Amino acid sequence: MRLFTKGLLLIAIPSLFEVGLLGLVYSTYRDSEIAGDWAAHSKQVLSETSGVLEPMLEQAVRIREAVLGQDPAAIDDGALWTELDRRVDRLSDLVADNPPQVERAAKIRQTIQQFRQWASQARGILESGQHDALVAHFTEPGGSALVDQFRTELDAFQHEELRLDEARSRAVNQARQRQRGLLISAVLGSIFVAGVAMYLFIRDFRGRLLVLADNARRLADNTPLPPPIDGDDEVARLDGILHYTSRRLSAADRARNLAKRDLEQRALQLDQANEHLRQQTADNEMFIYSVSHDLRSPLVNLQGFSRELERACDVLRDQMQGFDLPLDERERIEQLVDEEIAESLHYLQTAVMHSADIIDALLTLSRAGRADYRPEWIDLNMLVQRVAAGYQTRLEALDARLVVHPLPSVDADPEALEKVLTGLIDHALESVERGRAPRIEIGVRELEANRERSGHQDSKPAPVTLYVADNGRGIPAAQLARVFATFYRPQGSGEGVALALARRIIEKHGGRLWVESTEGTGSTFYMTLPALPAVSSAVTAVVEAAA
Repeated sequence: MRLFTKGLLLIAIPSLFEVGLLGLVYSTYRDSEIAGDWAAHSKQVLSETSGVLEPMLEQAVRIREAVLGQDPAAIDDGALWTELDRRVDRLSDLVADNPPQVERAAKIRQTIQQFRQWASQARGILESGQHDALVAHFTEPGGSALVDQFRTELDAFQHEELRLDEARSRAVNQARQRQRGLLISAVLGSIFVAGVAMYLFIRDFRGRLLVLADNARRLADNTPLPPPIDGDDEVARLDGILHYTSRRLSAADRARNLAKRDLEQRALQLDQANEHLRQQTADNEMFIYSVSHDLRSPLVNLQGFSRELERACDVLRDQMQGFDLPLDERERIEQLVDEEIAESLHYLQTAVMHSADIIDALLTLSRAGRADYRPEWIDLNMLVQRVAAGYQTRLEALDARLVVHPLPSVDADPEALEKVLTGLIDHALESVERGRAPRIEIGVRELEANRERSGHQDSKPAPVTLYVADNGRGIPAAQLARVFATFYRPQGSGEGVALALARRIIEKHGGRLWVESTEGTGSTFYMTLPALPAVSSAVTAVVEAAA
């Protein structure tokens, strides 16, 4: 049962009891009101009874006065009797619901009529002047007897009304006492019933709330919960939610523990893989370093022998001047020495120099992984200007335009970062598209966002994203994944280690280097480095060179 329904029952049960008691109270009130009305009715009947007695006595007195004064006109033969009849009629109407009293009222009316006839006879005798007849009429017991009879009948009527009035007054008092008793009983009974209902409701509800609170504490302490609370009210639903949450938390804990163990295993595997990779990288760098040094000796020998061959050819050419050889043989030997051998030696020396350059690049790449960089706060604007100054002649030759936007100060090794910028600018110049004026742009991306982040009081400086963009041939999408591989030459020139070296240097600084390119439009290389929030210059520096 829902709490709302229980609350309604808690209100309805005392209310029904109170309604029943109020019904009884109203019934006793109606009884008291009716008894009061009857008591007031009795008082009115008694009052009307007194009103009947007074005209009758007044008429008897007038008759005596008329006889003594010999004045027949003193006897009222009209209005007084009419008033007396009216009062008797009203008295009869008041006791119409009481047959014995109605009968007594009829007797009173009859006695009044008889007394009226006797009075009319006395007036007639008095008007006729028959003194003896008048004395005889008064000496007869008729007049006084009728008055006594009227009084007796009226007293009996009044006595009955007094009895009824007393009984009705007792009934009023009893009704009022019952009313007070029922009111007190209603108040006490309502309090009792409400208290019992409240006690039963609170005892059940409080116990369930205590269980719910204990389950909530158990859930907070991550301890098992007892069986769910019985019922379908809100408390039982809340307890069901707590049990559901407990089951979900238990499942989440199990999943978290499994994920933690799996993560620990994967972290261990990753550490092992990183250690293996580090060892393999170190071995590769050592191998490259050793091979580079080992290859230098044969190259030096090849270069030395090629020069010896050049000098031998020169000696042979000089010796041939002293030999008397046929013209065709001389020409044949001179062609062999001056053209074929010289061309072969030229190609040999070129190959040696190219191999030496590759070996130097490999040595540089191997040193980049083992070098100890010394980062410091450097102003990129000054560094880029210094790098751009070295490209002035080349930029003028290509009619290229180098645009440098305001740059921040970064935390990096100056020489290493200069190599990175040089490699990226070399790549941009090597990717020049025919028929298009070369344009290289160096700037920082999302400077405002980095400035807001650096405004917080953090010990670690906020990273900044630099970019080097060009409008060259671009890199095909299929080759983007191999751009930073060793010996990969996206533009078909160079030794193929400049971009790989740049990425290794940036990663050694804790940053990242990547490229976004569209074939036929150009490429943009991005790198992240720790930077100060302030920009060194507020004015864009533009380096332009015209051919």
